Amino acid sequence: MKAEKLPYEHYLSLQLYEFISKDYKALLECSAKEIRGYDLSGTEFSILELFYHKKKVRIEEIGKEILITSRDIMVYINQLEKKGYINRVPSKGVNYAHITKKGTELIDNIFPIHSKAIDRAMHGLTNEEKKIAITLIKKFSVDASKDL
Repeated sequence: MKAEKLPYEHYLSLQLYEFISKDYKALLECSAKEIRGYDLSGTEFSILELFYHKKKVRIEEIGKEILITSRDIMVYINQLEKKGYINRVPSKGVNYAHITKKGTELIDNIFPIHSKAIDRAMHGLTNEEKKIAITLIKKFSVDASKDL
């Protein structure tokens, strides 16, 4: 079926999907560019950032937070542990990990740079528009997750 024959609400949904996808990719690239010099992948940075804010995390929860498979989680956890940025802490059959001092120092250095880069990428929006976008995306996220 051609796009011009779609119901208007379908057309708008597809257009929104396209814009969100492109913008998300652009934001990821912007973020990745800023952290490349620190010998971290974007996923490693996301995991470290999660630990930075939550301190101690169940390894099984990481996938829900940053959308990676449990198999991939273990690959990244192993890499981050090998680099000395996190430590695993087994506790009554549940595997936790926490950020190390070295990991905290790294994120302390990277996070302000990351924050400025993302802010520059969003320079076209006022603070009020950012608040509106956050509200709309939260609403969308709740509605979309119901359909999964």
